[in-house]
Amino acid sequence: MSKHLHLIPRRRGSAAIEFALWLPVLFFLLSAVVDWGAYWATRVIVARATMDGARMGAARFEPDQIAGSAIAAGSLVVPEAETRAESLLASAGKPCAGCATAQYCPANSVASAVCDHPSLGPPPFDALWLKVDYTFTPYFGWASTPTLISEEFMMAVERQR
Repeated sequence: MSKHLHLIPRRRGSAAIEFALWLPVLFFLLSAVVDWGAYWATRVIVARATMDGARMGAARFEPDQIAGSAIAAGSLVVPEAETRAESLLASAGKPCAGCATAQYCPANSVASAVCDHPSLGPPPFDALWLKVDYTFTPYFGWASTPTLISEEFMMAVERQR
């Protein structure tokens, strides 16, 4: 019986060696999946914060005057949108200071490149434009994920002047 046992080649430790050879490849693939998953999750958070910030700003009532003093169009709407977007990002664990930029666009205004959309033209109504630029930091950094997440959203303001 001992003759037959010696005919089978011995492979002691080969599984450990193969595992050690494949471990860096598996670690790289796993880190790429984690980084890309974190990137897309962050992108969704930034997009939702941008949309909700624009919605909150557009829904803010802006009277023509307060206590007899005239109010410039957009002076209450713009800070409301920027603050809401940044506070939503902070509550989601993605704090950024000054990453939100809003602009008030009067109806049919071509005064700025922001209000005059390249393919759609200027909005036919008073609108609020909000842009959030968030710098993404990957966990591992070995996969080539984008580092800047940029989202824009334009919405008609509630009170048309």
